[in-house]
Amino acid sequence: MPTTIPVGFAALAAVAALSLATGNTGTGSLLPNASAPQDPQPPRTAQDPLAAARGHLVLVVEGDVTRLRITAAVAKPDRWAGVPKGLTSDFALVVQDRQGKDLVRVPLDLSAFETDAAKVGTPVVVTGCEVKSASIGVLLNVPALPDAARYVIVRGKTTLGSTTAVELDALLRRAR
Repeated sequence: MPTTIPVGFAALAAVAALSLATGNTGTGSLLPNASAPQDPQPPRTAQDPLAAARGHLVLVVEGDVTRLRITAAVAKPDRWAGVPKGLTSDFALVVQDRQGKDLVRVPLDLSAFETDAAKVGTPVVVTGCEVKSASIGVLLNVPALPDAARYVIVRGKTTLGSTTAVELDALLRRAR
């Protein structure tokens, strides 16, 4: 399953409605319940931040190539499937701890979108069945890490947006 999926507003609304209908029923933290049944995970070392993952988060990332932000989030109890083999991108979401250490870097596949900053604000280009828009809207699956303090969206070394864990928690509460 791909990590990012290009979507339109109607699809985002449908996913949000489905997520609400089948959402996490755990109490306390909005991260998935660690005791919820999950797929078997490969063994991880104590130093591996993914060893502490409690399910995964589905994030809605929107904007354009000059500014991207997380606009909605839903917690899921299923384990994170990881980055699809071979997926590389200049764009990524980096999950950091309180000290700013990178816990995980998840590439964002924006190949379905116009990523030339000079074309931001230009009309959508339709070529046959392909539509290229500078307006970006994707779903991104990331592991739910208890030590996560900040979610940073980058293009290379340039920060395009960031969300704190507190802000993400508010988005998770809003989705309920």
